[in-house]
Amino acid sequence: MLRPDQARPISDRSAARVVKILLESPELDVTWSHFGPHEAGADLHVHHEHDDGFYVLEGELTFSVGVDGFRLTCGPGTLVVVPVGVVHGFDNASDADAVWLNFHAPSTGFAAYLRGERETFDSHQPPADGGLPESLVVVRKGDVRVETERLSVRVQGKPDEQSFALGDGRFVNVRAR
Repeated sequence: MLRPDQARPISDRSAARVVKILLESPELDVTWSHFGPHEAGADLHVHHEHDDGFYVLEGELTFSVGVDGFRLTCGPGTLVVVPVGVVHGFDNASDADAVWLNFHAPSTGFAAYLRGERETFDSHQPPADGGLPESLVVVRKGDVRVETERLSVRVQGKPDEQSFALGDGRFVNVRAR
């Protein structure tokens, strides 16, 4: 596991968008992202084989969930876990920078996709039936433990130093920059 200051940027469009891979394994990919104000993220999509988790470190991320795109804005210390089959997207809709961790469990090739080594990974257009209900999305803030079928995350620590215990026993330690 790399710290953000040790990882090389995969995507770096000046200060507007920086993405770094912190961990890549068959069980889990973890990225660190920094998006400038009003930087677009991912349009509505769905995953069939992995859970998608986000932990906001700084600023705000705005999530769209469900086929109708219900909007949810989350600030620092918020963990959002989107299970398989739930339509979602995100962006930085704010006037400030946003920094977060993104978890893909299991990997399904997300890190390889970011590096340009794969044309696709487990990301699909929203299904005609709308997918699973947005009520399955888990949103928590503070010292929390969240478990879904594929991802288990425990968040603990001070706001400027967080420890994430992943379901397979590994830890992710992140310090504010």
